[in-house]
Amino acid sequence: MGYAFCGKGPLEHNGGDFRSKILEVTGGDDPLWDYTVEPPVSYVPATFSYEDIFSIKYNEPNSTTGGLKGGNVYLLGKVKYSVSGGGATTEKTIDETSSKTLMEELGDTGQATSWQKYIYPQDFFGLPDGAVIEEMQVYFSNQDKSSTTAEFQVESTCP
Repeated sequence: MGYAFCGKGPLEHNGGDFRSKILEVTGGDDPLWDYTVEPPVSYVPATFSYEDIFSIKYNEPNSTTGGLKGGNVYLLGKVKYSVSGGGATTEKTIDETSSKTLMEELGDTGQATSWQKYIYPQDFFGLPDGAVIEEMQVYFSNQDKSSTTAEFQVESTCP
């Protein structure tokens, strides 16, 4: 996203009206996205494939009460995969709260409290050699799983 100058400026001497236009988003079923705050889930690098090592970062808004703040946070999830050379699609779930799934707390960034975990999906989910991930979902939990988030779809951005 870029930025635009709103109001009067040096270009006005030509008689032009350079005010920003208001954009209204209509339709759709998903909630509106607030681009002024960090997204709930982000990735480093932003462009990755399921065969890369990448970081999954979870941001919990400080405006929420309860949630996962105040304790350890764990990365849990599931993948659907097939073994190269054919075969049926298999689902594998990671639902343990252990050192393997423990996320690193990045702390309070002002608007959110953040945690991250670097993973190599084939290793994280314990997939066999030759596994090709077709779909991946993650969610976040406290240690006793009494507080969890919704599932987030992780989409590979590289072929």
